[in-house]
Amino acid sequence: MGEKKQYNYGLALLKIVSMIGIVILHTLNIGGVYHFARVPSVLKVSCQFLILPLACCAVNCFAITTGYLAFHSADRPFSIKRWLGLWLEVVFYGVGLDIAAHFIIGTKLDILTNLMPVSNCCYWYFTAYTALTILTPLLRKIAVAVSEQTAKKMLVVMVVLLPLYTFFVSTEDQDADIFTFVEGYNAIWLIYLYICGILIAKTGAFDKIKSMWIVLAAVLGVVLSGTNDDFYYTYMPVILTSFALFLLFKRLPIKGGKGIKLLSDHSFAVYLVNTQRDWFKWYYNKFKFIVDRSPLFSVSFILGYAVVFFMAAALFDILRGLLFRVLRIDTLCAKVSDLAKKAVTRAAELI
Repeated sequence: MGEKKQYNYGLALLKIVSMIGIVILHTLNIGGVYHFARVPSVLKVSCQFLILPLACCAVNCFAITTGYLAFHSADRPFSIKRWLGLWLEVVFYGVGLDIAAHFIIGTKLDILTNLMPVSNCCYWYFTAYTALTILTPLLRKIAVAVSEQTAKKMLVVMVVLLPLYTFFVSTEDQDADIFTFVEGYNAIWLIYLYICGILIAKTGAFDKIKSMWIVLAAVLGVVLSGTNDDFYYTYMPVILTSFALFLLFKRLPIKGGKGIKLLSDHSFAVYLVNTQRDWFKWYYNKFKFIVDRSPLFSVSFILGYAVVFFMAAALFDILRGLLFRVLRIDTLCAKVSDLAKKAVTRAAELI
């Protein structure tokens, strides 16, 4: 019997921090704080050289972690069950918050759109994740099959050389962006980060590097990010910071963090609540009022709001999980998954 793999609570904590970072990112950008902050001001400098560069790493860190953890479950048979569970969760929040927005802020009901979140790209990350899900079995098998030396070479190209492309080519210009990274808001970028996570897990890459150098890399990435007014996921300093944060959290010696795991398991709901279309539009410039307050108050408010929002959404999702358990949604997903598997197997025999 093989040795049971120890759960990495550091990476679970990174998922939590990443989701808090996403709330911070939207508060600063969509909420209007960053754009209305005076230049120069302590708040503007704090946002540009510290808060935004770290918050902008959130999506990258989440995707790298997903790939890393996927490699360690490569021996498990692939099932569409997990994706179906996430799809129902997405529909639950999309429809539920659409109805809530109709009665609270007077938006027009659009239930049909929210019932088809992938085709309507209600949540860009979930749409991209759907494309990744289709390729996951193949990516996992390739990662297991290739030699460690080959995997290291692939990692060098992907982590070191390819990001140089995003440094010299503007991903804002879709005609110039031949890899169609589109600043990271698509499946291609998510798959790229997922593969990087798998390769790091496969090779144990960067394990020999001292934490001090990784911290310095993170600081360098933050400083370089702050020199640019436009923050996006494919910007090279943001990529540098993202990988550095991932490696640092992976090394955290956390044991017995059941509360961390629970919140981590329900962290995706925070994104769903925070970026639901109706409320996301309503969110626009709602937080610009704090730019006239003291920098200490403003920064404390931004961080405090993000933590409270995360906790509220995660705790609500725990209740949603209990409801799904009562309704036996997991059993339904398993049955649909089995039917889909049989259908695909049958189709494969015919071609």
